[in-house]
Amino acid sequence: MQSMTAKNFFLTICFLGGTMLAAYGGWNYIWGRINFGNETLKAERLKAKGYTEYDSKELLQKIKKEKTNALIMFAAGTLLIYFVIAQISRSRNALKTYQIKNTTT
Repeated sequence: MQSMTAKNFFLTICFLGGTMLAAYGGWNYIWGRINFGNETLKAERLKAKGYTEYDSKELLQKIKKEKTNALIMFAAGTLLIYFVIAQISRSRNALKTYQIKNTTT
């Protein structure tokens, strides 16, 4: 069992941060889709009832922007998780190569 080095601690923090970022971004994206659908239905219902003063364009633009930001957060978190896993995989492969070289000599 190896002791926790600064590099391992940094990778752990990055992995946890990436997981939280991906979860938060995914949650906000789904919530934005729900809000967008609800707001669209509300606008259609009010238009069918004859209300012409309700304009949801600004609110829909804001929801679209929030959805885009949430999707970017989700992608960044997923990418961070991928990079951490790739780094761990590379370090394990380097360790195995080092062990094989030492046993053959």
